[in-house]
Amino acid sequence: MRRQIKEFSDVLQGRAKPVHVPRAIAQEYSEAYRRKGTRVVVPTEPGEAVFYDKKSKRVVATRKGYEPGQRLRREFVKTGEIEQPLPPGYAYVIPLGNGEQRFDTWADAVVFMTPYETGPHRYYGALGDWKKYLIVEHIDNYDDE
Repeated sequence: MRRQIKEFSDVLQGRAKPVHVPRAIAQEYSEAYRRKGTRVVVPTEPGEAVFYDKKSKRVVATRKGYEPGQRLRREFVKTGEIEQPLPPGYAYVIPLGNGEQRFDTWADAVVFMTPYETGPHRYYGALGDWKKYLIVEHIDNYDDE
């Protein structure tokens, strides 16, 4: 019991949420995120609703945007499923320290993350492990006008 509390302490603190996904999809997400049975634990921000989208077959988080009527939609990328190039309005996001870094293109992400791969501290572990933490973010405008 103590091990589970220690392992999933971020869920208890509200920094992550478990999402129920199909068994085959859970195995694909287990390379990048923690998994317990058919539930995948993904990092979230306060106010986000997390769910599994059957249409896109991805874990998705939505929350209010920065302007009235705006919605932020974040899709959690499975390992090895990085789209190049992204459709317009989408961006790559990777958590860094206290904040997040956004990239419009894959090349920008690779250039920015190179020091994290080769530096002495290797914040993300072995070479290329930072790709596991990528999130695809999309901002939708729901304007009725």
